[in-house]
Amino acid sequence: MKKVILNIASFLLFIGFTLLLLISGQAKAALPVPVVKCISVVNNGSISVSWTVEPGSFDGIRIYYKNLVDLSGGTFDIGSSIISTQVPVTNALSDGYEVYLKTFKSNSPPIPEELSDESLHAFSIKLDVSNVSDQKGIARLSWNRINAAFNGNYTIWRSLDGVIFNDVGTTTDLNYDDILNGSQFCMDDTQVYYKIEYNDAAVGSSNCNSFSTIASGLFKDGNPPEDPVLSYVTMNNGLAEIRWAASTSPDVASYIVELKDASGAWNIIGNLPVTNGNKFIHNPSSTLIDPCNTILTYAVRAVDICGNESDGDINYLKPHNNIVLSGETESTCGRSAVLTWNAYQNMDPPVSKYIIYRREAGAPMQLIDTVSADELTYTDNSIYPNVAYFYKVTAENGIDRKISSSCELEITATPVSLDNFDMNYITVANNDHIELFANANPADVIQSLAIGRSSTDGGSLSNVDIIPWGGTNPVEVADFLAEVNSTSYYYTITAYDSCNFPLATTTVFRSIFLQIAPVGNDRYRLSWNAFEGWDDTYEYQVFRVVDGVVDAAFPELLSSSQLVFVDNISGVLASSISYYVEAVRIDDGVRSRSNEVQIAADTQVKLPTAFKPGSDNSITNTFKPLLRFFDAGSYSLMIYNRWGQQVFSTNDPTKGWDGLVNGNEASAGLYAWVLTFNDLNGNKTTEKGAVMLLR
Repeated sequence: MKKVILNIASFLLFIGFTLLLLISGQAKAALPVPVVKCISVVNNGSISVSWTVEPGSFDGIRIYYKNLVDLSGGTFDIGSSIISTQVPVTNALSDGYEVYLKTFKSNSPPIPEELSDESLHAFSIKLDVSNVSDQKGIARLSWNRINAAFNGNYTIWRSLDGVIFNDVGTTTDLNYDDILNGSQFCMDDTQVYYKIEYNDAAVGSSNCNSFSTIASGLFKDGNPPEDPVLSYVTMNNGLAEIRWAASTSPDVASYIVELKDASGAWNIIGNLPVTNGNKFIHNPSSTLIDPCNTILTYAVRAVDICGNESDGDINYLKPHNNIVLSGETESTCGRSAVLTWNAYQNMDPPVSKYIIYRREAGAPMQLIDTVSADELTYTDNSIYPNVAYFYKVTAENGIDRKISSSCELEITATPVSLDNFDMNYITVANNDHIELFANANPADVIQSLAIGRSSTDGGSLSNVDIIPWGGTNPVEVADFLAEVNSTSYYYTITAYDSCNFPLATTTVFRSIFLQIAPVGNDRYRLSWNAFEGWDDTYEYQVFRVVDGVVDAAFPELLSSSQLVFVDNISGVLASSISYYVEAVRIDDGVRSRSNEVQIAADTQVKLPTAFKPGSDNSITNTFKPLLRFFDAGSYSLMIYNRWGQQVFSTNDPTKGWDGLVNGNEASAGLYAWVLTFNDLNGNKTTEKGAVMLLR
């Protein structure tokens, strides 16, 4: 019986204990887990922790902490309504700590104390500060993460006294390089303090931030500033103007401008404070270099307030240069300006085109053409000789209007000139064309000649022929289209070079046009226009031509002002009588001849009725008709005796019958004659008669 009762009591005890365990387990599961929001190192060496916890039935918060250096630690409890506290340690400024939290609930015995699960383990932020380089100009900061779940932003705070801190940057990394620039860091061994602030809205509000330990180091600003970046170099009034974009470093105090010499070394040519802006005018007098005619290469470096200079690598590797424009005119023709220039290097964006400008003296520049970036020469074919032109070339990228201009270059086209080019004289030749004679020096410059002619005046000549020069000197040109017996002509000759540009034009010359008119009593009036072209003194000579031979009584000499001559031809027996006039230059005898005019009269015939051979009278000792103004080529004279036998014949109007037949004297008596001839108009005439031969 006792054994049964004991077994029942044991069973009931087992059931009660099991129920207690079930109740205890349900309570533990119900305790909320704290959420750590912030952990900061306090200046007194303790650690400040903040958290949140969901409402629930628990009695308090238990704080667990551990020194990460010596692994010492402990716990302490605080009330359930508290959401922040300080961990009672004093060496958190030097040692890192690990902290986590639990909620707990105390139960009456025999029920054990209930504890929640552990919160996330939070680690105090331990900041380390060191120098990056021997220059001590960069502070390298590194720290630990609070927890892997804490992935927010870190703010870096810097101080020179450890009390007043300034925000110098943010990062999501666990390290940060602080570049120390400014006058406060110019001295050696400047003490600089840092602390790190963590804030993550995903974990906590902005009112709860975590701060690291404060760490410091000795520093000096030895950091070279960032290079400025060259924009362009341009020529302005003969001086090189260098422009650049400012250095991104905040403590730049001045800029150094350098020029590369022939050996490749960089020499300082200017040092200007940053307040002067981002340009420098290179005065050539300071370096004895003419930037208009010398390719100059420039670089710019920055100097900070502590005297640190940028290394110049950006501009040394990509320096900029000026544009040097040169040019010349074509040596023979001289009507083209050939421009050449050097490429502009390292404009960013690159040069996309070159623009050529031109002006004349006193006029503004005008754009005349654009070429691509790979063309470095240009030929201007639209210039006039002996006119001063001014050129410049600009390099442009067409994007941000960076423009580099050359100096202005003056070019005057001075073609090879003729020391002398003029007509010597013109003359009518063969009474059917006009010949022109010109001289040139130097003759080899001329390629062709253009003949200008007018029958009206010397101001409206038009080209009637273009002929090659041929290299002879003087040159002779024939105008077979001239109607020399109808009018006079004005002439010029224009010489052209091998590029078909005119070199020179002669003085206007005028040919002599001679006219004739009868004035009665065997007198004829000759008139002509004045010969033009000679500046020298000259005279006129009038010639009479009888049956193709110049009359021995001529020429008649007239002054250059006399343009009329009246001739009496009484007693002149000839088949034809003609005249021409020559202008004769007195100093050298050069002659310009007119057309030849012929007396156009009716044929005149006179025949003797008797003649006596051997008489002293030269007129009556032969039988010869006296004719004027007939065609001598048509002349025929035949003489017959009384029996119809021919005793004499001739086609020569200068020959007559001397009374001989086959060398024997013909008998005295009456003889018949037949005379045939054409007048000057070609009309045939036959006349017959008889003549008495006297002995």
